Amino acid sequence: METVEAKPNGNPAETAVNQAKAEQAAYPGKSLGFAPIEPPPPPVSAEQEAALHALLDRYMANDITPDQYQAERKKIMAGQ
Repeated sequence: METVEAKPNGNPAETAVNQAKAEQAAYPGKSLGFAPIEPPPPPVSAEQEAALHALLDRYMANDITPDQYQAERKKIMAGQ
């Protein structure tokens, strides 16, 4: 019986997903029965990440000064 291999359609997201699945299927230590290492949780919440991204956009557009950027970033990271 002949196996048919799926060809990537050039979509970068699909290619990345396929690569991640392949890497997860064969990781070091799998043959020894070890589970894959899970990454730690991100240091900021999704809301903080969105606020930091918006703040960076404002800074890159020269809407705020470096001092204002740092002060706002400090507030966001403190959870205020």
